[in-house]
Amino acid sequence: MRAFFYKTAQALYSNKSVVVYDWFTSDWFDEKIRNLFPVFADIDFHLEKIDVENFSTSFKYLEWTNRLEDIVYFFANTTKNDSTYCLEGLLLLSSIFERAVGNVYLLRGVTVPFLLRDLLNTSEIASIFGKVPVLFAQILLGTPKSLNLRNLLWHGFPKNEELYPCYVSTLVLLLNSFGYILFQNNISKEKIPSRPQMTNLKEFSHLLLTHNNLPENLNISLIKKRLHENPYLDNQLKTFDEILAHYETKQNGRFILLFLPQFEHFMRKYFCDKNGMPDRVKSAESDAFYITLDDIFEFRLKNNDINEIYTEFEEDILVFYHDLFAFQDGPRIRDKFSHGEVNFEDVPDEFVTILFTLFVLILYNTQIKREPNILCTEFIPNFKSYNPVFHSNAILKCNILSLKQQLEIVPEYDNSSVTNTVDFSNIGNLIEQLENHSKTMLKNFRSDLHETFAFQKVPSLNRPKIEVQIMHIFNRIIKITTNVNKGLRNNLSAKLDLFLKQQLHARQRKSYYRMLTFVPLLIKTFKFINCIITFYTLKIFQYEEIVDENLTLRFFKKVLQCMEKLESNIILDKNHWDIINALIEEIIESKKCKQKKTDL
Repeated sequence: MRAFFYKTAQALYSNKSVVVYDWFTSDWFDEKIRNLFPVFADIDFHLEKIDVENFSTSFKYLEWTNRLEDIVYFFANTTKNDSTYCLEGLLLLSSIFERAVGNVYLLRGVTVPFLLRDLLNTSEIASIFGKVPVLFAQILLGTPKSLNLRNLLWHGFPKNEELYPCYVSTLVLLLNSFGYILFQNNISKEKIPSRPQMTNLKEFSHLLLTHNNLPENLNISLIKKRLHENPYLDNQLKTFDEILAHYETKQNGRFILLFLPQFEHFMRKYFCDKNGMPDRVKSAESDAFYITLDDIFEFRLKNNDINEIYTEFEEDILVFYHDLFAFQDGPRIRDKFSHGEVNFEDVPDEFVTILFTLFVLILYNTQIKREPNILCTEFIPNFKSYNPVFHSNAILKCNILSLKQQLEIVPEYDNSSVTNTVDFSNIGNLIEQLENHSKTMLKNFRSDLHETFAFQKVPSLNRPKIEVQIMHIFNRIIKITTNVNKGLRNNLSAKLDLFLKQQLHARQRKSYYRMLTFVPLLIKTFKFINCIITFYTLKIFQYEEIVDENLTLRFFKKVLQCMEKLESNIILDKNHWDIINALIEEIIESKKCKQKKTDL
């Protein structure tokens, strides 16, 4: 290990060129890369002598990465002669390196920089690993002026034959060397903060399959045939054959690792063709931004023209893509995988098939000659349409329907002695007003509101700003209402248990009785709130105009404010029923005020 550091320092600080370049310029990096190549080759030569059985012993300082099993698995299942050895090795090791160094950063820093190049530039990382090792990592992976292997690989630019196996050997030794430095500094794996990995891809898969009729398996021989017919895959076919092989052998981690950058490059070629940018397909210069997956699926181009992807593809396919790659509450699989947040063992078969299904749909849409209905009969027989799962609108719809179900369950409580001890004045009037408001809203509705809402398709792409604001407030109100309803029922159950055991003192019994008088009012309030949000959400989903959007926004902000206060007053030891009564009155008065000015 010391010899490696010594040779690296020699290559970095020696000046074999007649010209002396300024530090960290493109010319400076070019010179250092040339100086380092003998070091790369020497590392590769020594790594060849290590067999798989002795790999863990020879590289015993890889434990700090928390991904030793995946590293060993890769080297146990590949050889340098494999057609994607360099691609897979560098993709895997660069993502592991980024995640592991980010964890080490938390020993001295607070928020891990999102980009690897920014992470390697921090004083915290330099102070832990030292100047020479960090500079070596920057040259190999982390700045656009250097080899920049991490970005070039994860954005799908190089082919396997354009890479050297010595890069893989060098990167695994770099990981081991960083582990050795930590060992020398008495920083064990247990001392390093470990951010949680993504382990819920199975849950994501379940949600996607529950809401959509997606296939459980795909016809690989047919897909392979279509791959070879697609004009945009001409120079990627060898790699895609390997991707298909990983799919068939259920090597799920390797499948996604290899698929994601190749998918991006395939889409880049299609995007550039359709938007008249042929010169941007291979643009990966250090002094220019290149087209990434985010750019490819943006609705508008940099010049504000509409992206032709949105005219070429069906909306359902675009929504499907955003569910897997873009929506914040979804798996965001490319971001998670490229930044090292997913272990191979946590990739289920179902998710791989779902991801590949999306690709098959896109593949069909990029064919030059598309035969009518060929997709339905050949690839995905039952695919009719796609329902978004992870957009905030889709989540709101699920939460609204879930809350309605919860509110239909009558809470258990004993109010046999309540009428003689507590004053019911005003509560009955409030319940009546809530019921009247609900009837007013639904008077022109031909069928059940929630039934209509349940079958309404959810819009999710290119939504107007005012809608995003309103939906954000709706989501918060429904979430709080759900929590308050759950809290109320838990409170009722706990108090009833104490009441039946005669463990409530006189003052506690009085508070309990008063609580029981409010139960019908609270349930009616929750139903009213759920009803009015359902009504407005349905109008938005059906693209109907909302009269005075700003007034509507102010009204629901008021409701949100009241529900936040309500939440803080309904807990086991703090039942402020007078405050709760006043808050419910405030909601009703706000509704009355709005009703005078608008359609509701």
